[in-house]
Amino acid sequence: MYLRQTPSEVTGEHTILMLHALKSDDVSSEKWLDPFVVDFRLRFQALLAGRFRNFGAALCLTILDPRIRYPDADAESKMEAIKHVLRPDGKPLSPYDMKRLQAYSSNLVDHHLILDLLPSLARAYFSGHIPATLSYSQAAILLTLGLQCKTVDDIAQDLGLPASQILALFSKSIRKLHAHLHAGKQAQIARKLPARKELKAATSLLKPYAVGVDEDLEEG
Repeated sequence: MYLRQTPSEVTGEHTILMLHALKSDDVSSEKWLDPFVVDFRLRFQALLAGRFRNFGAALCLTILDPRIRYPDADAESKMEAIKHVLRPDGKPLSPYDMKRLQAYSSNLVDHHLILDLLPSLARAYFSGHIPATLSYSQAAILLTLGLQCKTVDDIAQDLGLPASQILALFSKSIRKLHAHLHAGKQAQIARKLPARKELKAATSLLKPYAVGVDEDLEEG
């Protein structure tokens, strides 16, 4: 629930305070702890580009403890995902933003073209609003680039991976995020379209075909 922003002058470590809900017959539920967890995660994400920028990716993921596996994601959760990815001006992603994500997912442009969208994507993902399953390495790269605003070279040094492999993993994660956002956008548009009317054939048009084949041939 609390992480000191400045390290101790004696130990060089950051003080952290944690809460653990004890099971008791006098308490019907442990959900009273959830608001503290949500508040801490949001504030910690906001400070990752500042005071906690030097934290390693593994340490940040350990502190955040985000959900990165979504085997049961449904269409409704995908449609809700697009609502939570907001630009710095508080507005949803524009068609041009979606087009840039699509271009990068198709390997048509460099990753620098979407760097401005990464903080919004990373915050929405680590807050649990985009139900895309990522590997641990993909989540670490998304956190480092999107929340800590580091470079690919910084990630290579932190994770001990070559830059080419980092960009390949990053490209796969963006494709997954874009697929969910694109599906959500399609679902939103589909809901606004008018409902299709079922056409019924007139009974007068069916009368000439009521005669059997043999009778029709005999009459011909």
